[in-house]
Amino acid sequence: MKLKLYGISIEAERVTYSLLSPWRASMLEHRLFDSIRAISNVKYEEADAELLLHISAEKPAHESLLMIERIMKGWQEDGSSTKQERRLWHWSLEAEVDARGNDTSGDPTSIWGFLDVSVERFQASEQDKLDEVDLACFSMRIWPGT
Repeated sequence: MKLKLYGISIEAERVTYSLLSPWRASMLEHRLFDSIRAISNVKYEEADAELLLHISAEKPAHESLLMIERIMKGWQEDGSSTKQERRLWHWSLEAEVDARGNDTSGDPTSIWGFLDVSVERFQASEQDKLDEVDLACFSMRIWPGT
């Protein structure tokens, strides 16, 4: 399948969303995961300490990215409604790759996506404060295409 991620086209076998340590995950991470789980043609799996969602078709993969964007934009707007803070979010993509296109274990390289959020609080008496938060329990893995 061809996955289009904000201007980047990636040939992928499948996409897996992970909710690691669900008992420690934030409400925002649960909301993201549950909204993707509700999309049709998504396979749910429970592993030892994580929940997984596997998507192997282009349409549900695209829907999942739109759903994440919709939720994150709503979260962002919730902060701006009070005029006391500004919320920002972005994807961080990571991959380990050698000269042959493999990761450190010799398997074809996957791309990992993590959502990073920051909250800038406006204080009248103090300097503005920027809190950066890594949504460490929620991640996306893009498996390499064949």
